Amino acid sequence: LLTGLTLAVGVATWVFSPIKFQADMGLLLAFMFLWNMLGALVLLPALAHWLLRPLVKAAAPVPAAAGTGGMQMART
Repeated sequence: LLTGLTLAVGVATWVFSPIKFQADMGLLLAFMFLWNMLGALVLLPALAHWLLRPLVKAAAPVPAAAGTGGMQMART
C-alpha cells in the first residue's frame, strides 16, 4: 500500500512537466501504479484463496481415533 502510493505520488508530479511526453507518462504511470496496488490488495488474495483451495484441503490434518491410548482430558 505504502509503496504503491509513494510511487504514484512521485510519478504524478511529472504532470507539471513542460515536456508533453513526460507529463502524459506521469499521469499514465500514476494510474498504472494505483491500479496495480488495488489489484495486489484485492485480486491476489482472492485468486490465492480460489486456486489454492485444493492444496489446503489435501494438507488438512486427519483427526486421531478416540481411545487409542493417548492422554485424555478429564471432564468436570
